[in-house]
Amino acid sequence: MRQPGIEPGLEAWEAPVLPLDYYRTGLFCFMILLHVEDKYIPFVHGAGSEFLKTVVVHSTSTSPVPIPEGKTIRSSPTTHSGIVHHKGSILSMKFSNLLFIAVIVVSIFFCISPVLADTDANQKVIYQETFSSDPHWQTKNPSSDYWDPNKGAYHFGIEPSTGNYAFIPVNYDGGAFTLQYDLTLMQVDPGATFRLGFSGTEMDRGKGPNVITEFTNAKYGNLLSLRLVTQNANLLEVSSAADSYNGPTINYELNKTYHVVVIYDDASNTVTERVSDKLTGRTIWSYYLNTLTPLKNMNRIYVGSIGDYSPMYHYAVGYIDSILLTQPSPVTPGQTTAAVLTSTVPTYSLHPTTQQTTRIPLTSIPTPTQSPVSGFIPGAALAVLGSVAIIQRMKKNK
Repeated sequence: MRQPGIEPGLEAWEAPVLPLDYYRTGLFCFMILLHVEDKYIPFVHGAGSEFLKTVVVHSTSTSPVPIPEGKTIRSSPTTHSGIVHHKGSILSMKFSNLLFIAVIVVSIFFCISPVLADTDANQKVIYQETFSSDPHWQTKNPSSDYWDPNKGAYHFGIEPSTGNYAFIPVNYDGGAFTLQYDLTLMQVDPGATFRLGFSGTEMDRGKGPNVITEFTNAKYGNLLSLRLVTQNANLLEVSSAADSYNGPTINYELNKTYHVVVIYDDASNTVTERVSDKLTGRTIWSYYLNTLTPLKNMNRIYVGSIGDYSPMYHYAVGYIDSILLTQPSPVTPGQTTAAVLTSTVPTYSLHPTTQQTTRIPLTSIPTPTQSPVSGFIPGAALAVLGSVAIIQRMKKNK
């Protein structure tokens, strides 16, 4: 059984995969640079020891400079500077050319990668909100639920037994979907719960259809949970407590940003929640539930406490950001798409019932297969090759 906290192999478009793709891109681009410019880099030819003997001269005086035997100096009469030149030295290139190549590699490394990683050509965007401007969410409690322009995020303050809510309507017609968002919790009092759900118009944690991600402060501390209520009022729930999913208890931390992903697979009728550290991309907890029946008639993304009748004056306070709801794009005749997430058929032995339950024994989530390397890496390589070719042409024309 796979233990939570081990990176499970994330989708190519998913934000937590960024650190791995960063390393891949950087290494790939550097190797391309070595291959194209190997005549300037002595280590490729085994001349590392000679490279260490290279002397760089930059002086405003006319005092003599020791020069190794067999080496020559190119100097400028106006700057009194020179660079020792010998075959196989990286310093035989002009510093400006080296700097230019380095800027190209760094730009590809840090700019192109995250942009392409956040989107997928096979995904249709239903709703996307970065909170860079007022999102115009509807709320019952504008004093606690509001857009914060200074942070560029949406502030929430959820209190039980108040019917607190804030939501945005979305156009979802059924079928597979992926919902993801960033979450930073600043305060979660004992008995309080943050929840973000995707539901119908009632937004009640006890009524379906409803897929709810929860961060609560309960018996075993700060726990994560996935709660599912079907249209037939079947309640399924699993948390990161050891006695809920047969693994070690996993706790979240305050003042740390998490990336939360919920994937509904309509082919297998499963809902998977995956929570990762936004900074490192490391998955801290992941699990799935069987929906028993297809999900449909869901048209609101919301945060709130409707249906939570815990004691008042306990608060969950923080910010949500970067909400994205997508669906697989329709496949045209003759078109094929690669599977993003594959898993075995769930092995639950659940019996549908109209009576709500609070804890159901479940098996652990299957380990998804690692997706192929992101498509931007060949593009990055081509960009580097093209830039180097331009530099070489410029040098020949001088």
